[in-house]
Amino acid sequence: LELSSAICCAGKLMRTLKDEGFSVCACYSCISPGDRLSLTAKKLRHMCSVSDLVITVGCEGFRPGDVIPDITRAVVDREADFFVSALCRTELSNDAHVGDFPSRAFAGFCSGALIINLPSDTDASFKRLNSLIPSIRYAVTTSKGKTAMKSNATQELLSEFFSR
Repeated sequence: LELSSAICCAGKLMRTLKDEGFSVCACYSCISPGDRLSLTAKKLRHMCSVSDLVITVGCEGFRPGDVIPDITRAVVDREADFFVSALCRTELSNDAHVGDFPSRAFAGFCSGALIINLPSDTDASFKRLNSLIPSIRYAVTTSKGKTAMKSNATQELLSEFFSR
């Protein structure tokens, strides 16, 4: 679900997901969701009903028109706190110092699909998506009631999250 003026961002993220073995089926564009809140919520619910993973791109900032986190909160059945926490963490410098990034990004489950809000900045979205792929794979698999093989990267992320 592409919601930013940086239209190429979703395409790059879709290629990354394909390279990681996910089946990518569609991209829906909506440049100004603020005007069409109910239509955007309806489209988001529909995508969740036919997908395992829905990624929204853009409109997660602090401007009045940045409403995607609000729409996502309205449609989710349950929150995905781990992803919300991870979306606000970023590399701040080359010495791998990790800190908080100001964001309203949100994540949760709707109709069994995981929804994740990513920023419209292509580099920031790409870094966050790549760091979350093992956790996304684990969450999507287990949300369907299946047992997931835990990779080392997933184990480390889960261990770090629950040790706080």
